[in-house]
Amino acid sequence: MKTMLVLSAFGIVAGSSLGAQLTPSVPIPLGPNDSDYYPWITQLSPSKPTWSTNPQDSVRGRRYRVAVLTSEIFNTLVIELVTYGTEGCCAKIAWSRRADMDALQRSFRISGELAGLVVTAWRSDRSFEFTLHGRRFLASIEDGPKLTVQEL
Repeated sequence: MKTMLVLSAFGIVAGSSLGAQLTPSVPIPLGPNDSDYYPWITQLSPSKPTWSTNPQDSVRGRRYRVAVLTSEIFNTLVIELVTYGTEGCCAKIAWSRRADMDALQRSFRISGELAGLVVTAWRSDRSFEFTLHGRRFLASIEDGPKLTVQEL
């Protein structure tokens, strides 16, 4: 095990270095999205599409997208799966789910209003980074659909 010295405002502090330690992923419940109309979209961020090469598939492509909604000052996160037909035609929302923002707030001990959420980058077609209250998070969309989040 390596030991590293870190210079801080309090002097030199010794600590172990096993590489960057990420916090564990926490499942965040996804509930039904009862609306197909979003009056206050703050951000709409799509992932890169993935395409099927199987000619038997009626769905030829898919991409996820994240909508950040704002009501008053509070943010809500909506995760959607968009499917495409032949040659990218006929985009259709296959499913849409709302993230349980109270569970996110409790899981990561985020105090205050849930405002200022921004999707900053997609790491893959199923994972994206976002910031909230000056903290960075990585969210992963899994089959089910399920959402897991970890702090970076």
